[in-house]
Amino acid sequence: MDNDFIKVKDIALASVIRSELDRMGIIPKYNGVSGFQNFTKEELASIKRLRLENNTFTDISALEYCVNLKDLVIISANSKKASTWLTSEAYFSYKSQKVNIKDFSVISKIKSLQFLTIKDDDNLEELDLTGLTDLAVLELSGNHKLTTVKGLESLTSLLELDMVNNGISHSFDLQAMLENGLSSVNLDFDLYPLLKRGFPQIQNRLMEYVKKGLKCTWSENLSDIRTNRISTMRMERLDSKVKEILNSIIGPDYSDIEKIVAIYLYIVQNVRYDHESLKASKGEENEALKSAKANLGELASVILDRRQSSFNAVLEGKAVCEGYTNMMHYLLKTVGINSMTVHCNSNKNVKVVGHDSNHSVIKVEFGGNFYYFDPTWDAGKSTLQNFFKAKDEFVRNHALSMTESEVSSSQNPFTNEQLSEIFNKVMIDRDSRKNEWQNALCLLENNQLEFLQNEYRKVTQEIENLMTRSPHDPKLEQLFLERDTLNNLIEDLMKQRNLLQEKKAEEDRRILAKLEQMLGFQISLVNGYIYDSKLGVPKVILKDRYTLAEDWKSIEERLKKFYESGQLDLMTYNRMIEALKATYGTILSREDTKVEPVEMKINKQYIEQMKLEFEKWLERAEEVMKTEQIEASRRIL
Repeated sequence: MDNDFIKVKDIALASVIRSELDRMGIIPKYNGVSGFQNFTKEELASIKRLRLENNTFTDISALEYCVNLKDLVIISANSKKASTWLTSEAYFSYKSQKVNIKDFSVISKIKSLQFLTIKDDDNLEELDLTGLTDLAVLELSGNHKLTTVKGLESLTSLLELDMVNNGISHSFDLQAMLENGLSSVNLDFDLYPLLKRGFPQIQNRLMEYVKKGLKCTWSENLSDIRTNRISTMRMERLDSKVKEILNSIIGPDYSDIEKIVAIYLYIVQNVRYDHESLKASKGEENEALKSAKANLGELASVILDRRQSSFNAVLEGKAVCEGYTNMMHYLLKTVGINSMTVHCNSNKNVKVVGHDSNHSVIKVEFGGNFYYFDPTWDAGKSTLQNFFKAKDEFVRNHALSMTESEVSSSQNPFTNEQLSEIFNKVMIDRDSRKNEWQNALCLLENNQLEFLQNEYRKVTQEIENLMTRSPHDPKLEQLFLERDTLNNLIEDLMKQRNLLQEKKAEEDRRILAKLEQMLGFQISLVNGYIYDSKLGVPKVILKDRYTLAEDWKSIEERLKKFYESGQLDLMTYNRMIEALKATYGTILSREDTKVEPVEMKINKQYIEQMKLEFEKWLERAEEVMKTEQIEASRRIL
């Protein structure tokens, strides 16, 4: 062969290069069937853009000679979009459109690159971008095995960064990239905890850059075909809540299997299926749809899409199947365990799943193998039938995506007895930390609320000042949007705080009911009175403050005896003491149990006063009843 020609080893790549030269009006010098893959260096150097999509590309090493290539797009087939109408041909058709490039190292040699896109590649594990100083736009999405991207900080010309639904497991210097001029960034949810470790002030700094014009969103994969996006402020809320959940359910010395068990248990016991949002997304008029339409800050469709997101699952405790698996993926990623959401079909008679998927499950890597979980089907169940299943067992009830054809089944490394022991340990540990976690989380929620309220006041004041000075300033639109977003977040946080307090109160009531059963009598109300709901006054006086204090002391002494005699374990004993403290603590502390007679006299005087007020209310009630009777008689006449 003539030494002036370069042979492009990959025939699919040679075909794309010839098509691009033809588009540019360049006729290759080496023609004929035998020379189809041969090009001169000048011809290859003239190539400025290439799109490698839906073909079995295997070798792209020849791109080294495309020294002026500015725009490179590599897109592989997406199983979610595959047609399965002809079952026998579906898998073959899908495989024939999969990019099969084994070596991507040549990309670091294309110094002229300005735009780079790589999507849905199943082979890409590491990408080196060091020294690509002209690169302005980078999009990496759906590359599930991509764990490492080198040289991001060296991209001094980078303006737009989009990295979603990859397997990236390392942090990078986002702050340096912002200082270099990054103007638009869209990152995966699960990158946030990685970045936050080396960039603790990520939320505040990003908000500063947003005020200067930065477009910043965080995205989560939805069924491999679109993403759900939220702001940095919402991302911080999600991550903070996740950290608190993990701190409450995972011990410092937990093994990977114990972490998996703890996370799975939390999800199936605390997240309920969001039937209302699912119906609303299909157009059914209900409360979920009305609420979404009433939110002026966001599109109703965006709000309803969050039913598939870990955001709703974590912060609202409700989601549909993909919300369950996305939440599990986020929690596992945060503790360093690899996993991937998998689309499937709940009809086990379906053979091949493509765009007809209707369900989401998750596979988790353990001991070098993948095992499958379906938290949606186990949610609220006493028996977990879809936990830690090998592929062969899992497919008895699930038709998996074509992407799972390459996953080999392996035997479960644990017996049922071993798993039962792990479950018992995790549940006991969790219960022992429950009250401590709830109190800490209440404090955290209050601190977050205070921060958001301060931010809201600042923005509101800025709006007022700007309206006074320059009511037509275009900056007002952004400030109004920021104010509305803060207001929505404050409302959400208050709902979450109230819900948490209600859960804690319910837990205290349950513990007290168990305590009352042991004691054989009912524990008195804290305020000492039962109130008439209509008149708003006490109708039965129970006990004064001194008597209640003595009751508290007496019950604690009996509890101690129960514990010392072995009738109560330490965990239950501590929880009952905490419940008593929550019940009686608003009246007086333990040191105040010895109340002086003068205070008793004051209490009795107060009670007498309340009796008089109660009698007045009774007289008023009788007058109201007489008036109503007179009016009723008039209507009859």
